[in-house]
Amino acid sequence: MSPSKSRLTGGPCSPLFSAKVLGRYEVVYSRCDQTGFIQTEPPYWLDEAYQQVIADLDIGLLQRNAEKVELACAVLRRICPDGRRLLDYGGGYGVFTRMMRDRGFPFQHTDAYCDCLFAKGFEVDLADTPTDETFDCITAWEVFEHLEDPMTVFDDLLGRGRSLLFSTILVPDPTPTSADQWWYFLPETGQHVSFYTQPSLQYVADQFGAALYTDGVAHHLLTRETITRDPFCDAGPIRQVINKLRAKLGLVTVSKTEAALQAGEALRQSDYQLALQRLHQSWDRDGANQNTPPIEPADG
Repeated sequence: MSPSKSRLTGGPCSPLFSAKVLGRYEVVYSRCDQTGFIQTEPPYWLDEAYQQVIADLDIGLLQRNAEKVELACAVLRRICPDGRRLLDYGGGYGVFTRMMRDRGFPFQHTDAYCDCLFAKGFEVDLADTPTDETFDCITAWEVFEHLEDPMTVFDDLLGRGRSLLFSTILVPDPTPTSADQWWYFLPETGQHVSFYTQPSLQYVADQFGAALYTDGVAHHLLTRETITRDPFCDAGPIRQVINKLRAKLGLVTVSKTEAALQAGEALRQSDYQLALQRLHQSWDRDGANQNTPPIEPADG
């Protein structure tokens, strides 16, 4: 196999491991030599992966929105307290937009692939929006790991917004060398194709003349605003040490919402395992590997 090029920097990548995507495609994952960014080979399977836009395995969708609302309210009050132009990019069903509007933040919603169920009337079609109509802040929750061409989207969003507040879980240290070592690869869904490190996000910031702030685990801010203090610093020194430790273990930062759920013995992890088991059972039951020929990757 010829060496691949990083979809972030354009520089060389080194093969890291291979994994079976969607239970049927043997896919090579490579690591950017410059930044540590990890990518799949060109994802020829995406049409199949997005036959269902919100994957059955995404059982944390509602909890995640509750957590992001908590975080976004705190960060937005710090970076643009008077912001009146706010946009949630890749907003799915519109849950986040609705919840933020309920708290007084005038968010609008855009998602080219998913029906907006909860924020109807507040949709924006970026394709029909002049590029000089800018936003005070754009949010993008769990979007960038889905992108085959992330730099194009970074370019578009940072061209339209003074700040980009987003989440994607950073690759743990040491770098996983198989899909089994980090749950976030999620080869079963085929939807996660790009995985970031802090150096890779710093590369993005440098390319677009923005400052990077990050909690070191999952939440990040690229901004051209002048900020006097780190918007994620409210966690305090003890919490930051815990976050760094969790990053090494490949775990997500525990928010107040998640801590409360854990105290009540939330069923999210066991429900995820049940969803994963049902998915594997459906592959066996339907005989997908035998009855439906796999997609062949395009030449070149």
